Amino acid sequence: MIPAAESVAGSQPWVAMQTREYSSPRRRTRAEELDGEPESQATQVVARLLPRQRQEAVLALVARRRWITVRELRSELQVSEATVRRDLDWLARRNLIIRLHGGAQWQERR
Repeated sequence: MIPAAESVAGSQPWVAMQTREYSSPRRRTRAEELDGEPESQATQVVARLLPRQRQEAVLALVARRRWITVRELRSELQVSEATVRRDLDWLARRNLIIRLHGGAQWQERR
């Protein structure tokens, strides 16, 4: 039978250290952190666009600016960078834009 930690702890301090329970503070969730704070741009509910609508929005932004980065598109559309890259690749395969490293350029129609 294993002796209780209290009876052994007096003679062997390392046992008390091993049996002590440590509890780390629980991390607050993002919802808990924002609770009671004014609603910011990051917490506003954004209407989800269908892929075709999102691609049309990307195409319109590229056409208006002539050149745009993935990060700019991500912040404009409030989607992930991976989603923006997929949309840019889809548009580039159809020769609607020129895909560049980190962004896209408008494809002039001849």
